[in-house]
Amino acid sequence: MEILKVQAGEAIARQKDKVNMWYLIQEGKVAQKFGFSEVILGKNAIIGILESDTFMCDYIVKEDATFMVFSCTSIDELRAILAKQEKTRGLFIHSAIEQKHNILCLYSELFSKVNKYHVFLENIFEEYKNICTAYGIE
Repeated sequence: MEILKVQAGEAIARQKDKVNMWYLIQEGKVAQKFGFSEVILGKNAIIGILESDTFMCDYIVKEDATFMVFSCTSIDELRAILAKQEKTRGLFIHSAIEQKHNILCLYSELFSKVNKYHVFLENIFEEYKNICTAYGIE
């Protein structure tokens, strides 16, 4: 485990980078960006904990941050970390649950927006059909 300090604007990880380290945020904020959406991660969030072999998102530091960095390239390394540091176990579990909750909330919000957009498009299409019918256009 090592300590890493990163300035605002720098990337911790980019989408499709190989996951070989996990980053526990000690201070600062990091934007977890995917597409046009982002989730802000703060103290005790762990970058990499919800990923598989590659990062699914970009992680950009929003305000100067300090991280505890854990090498984590295999399940055996994770087991070793959790076996050695009892305090870390609870923190890892809590962080994983909180981050999963944040992602599910974002998905729910996006799902709602997509549904509203779908209804809007259906209404516009119905109006288009009505106009076409009124003017005798096939």
